[in-house]
Amino acid sequence: MATVAIFLATGYEEIEAITVIDILRRAKINIDIISSENKDFIVGANNITIKSDYYFSQMSNANDYAMLILPGGAAGVNNLQKNEHLMNLLKTFNKKNKFIAAICAAPQILGLLGIANNKNISVYPECFNGLETAKIISNKAVVIDGHIITASSPGVAIKFALQLVAILTNDNIKEMITKQLVIL
Repeated sequence: MATVAIFLATGYEEIEAITVIDILRRAKINIDIISSENKDFIVGANNITIKSDYYFSQMSNANDYAMLILPGGAAGVNNLQKNEHLMNLLKTFNKKNKFIAAICAAPQILGLLGIANNKNISVYPECFNGLETAKIISNKAVVIDGHIITASSPGVAIKFALQLVAILTNDNIKEMITKQLVIL
């Protein structure tokens, strides 16, 4: 089974992080919670604290991950951008066409790194910093363009997570999780 990494920094959007972690674990996908700030406990935008599995500095085989996931939250996104090593890892994943997923304000990171250039992107309304050369799709919750998966907001976190399940496993497992969650 694939192993993926979700990166958290102070101010992350809790719904986006927790929903993705929960749904991927339900699908038996290994997901490591990585603190980009080398803290054991990361406080979200709404004062919910999550314990990290690893510090970024403890990641020995970062290139072995099948996907990198970035939750939004304005402060969280700003704090993620401060980790130069994470920014370099995202560039490396992009060069190798490995999956990168970002939700809400986080697609801005992809824009600032040039990863979103000429890509179809979903992003939180008014969070367009660095996305001048991206193709913003404002009427879709989740947008997939090659190895880049983006989503628009906390309100679509379940759809986003289920799409990640389908990409990392298959549609049958996505449907099984959808039924377990009783999504109408």
